[in-house]
Amino acid sequence: MSEPTLSDRNKLAESLDAIIKVGRGLSATVPGDLAKTEELSFSAGAVEFEQRRERDIHDRRMSYLPRLFGLVCVWLVIVVAFVLAASLGWIKLSDSVLIAFITSTTVSVLGLFHVAGGWLYPRGGNGKKAK
Repeated sequence: MSEPTLSDRNKLAESLDAIIKVGRGLSATVPGDLAKTEELSFSAGAVEFEQRRERDIHDRRMSYLPRLFGLVCVWLVIVVAFVLAASLGWIKLSDSVLIAFITSTTVSVLGLFHVAGGWLYPRGGNGKKAK
């Protein structure tokens, strides 16, 4: 093997300098582009997550609202049945017991409806708690 000449060494040095310049240029631009790509990817993932979350909240509302409505309807039927039975004399309840029954069941059902409604529809408006 022959020893490289001075011109070969100069050509090699120039090539290495060119490679280093290109590498520095790429390192200056690629991380920025990569950061933008990562940021866009993160944003798209965040939007997809938010859409899935909103869909889950909607599905939860659609499953619980009929149950709450059914509970209120059952409560109304039971209270009307007790009042009707007491007025027709089928059951003997004093006025104070009937008033206590109607009041306590009404407060319980409305309180449950209020708590469940506040859970399903927070005051923030979009499923997030207001601070």
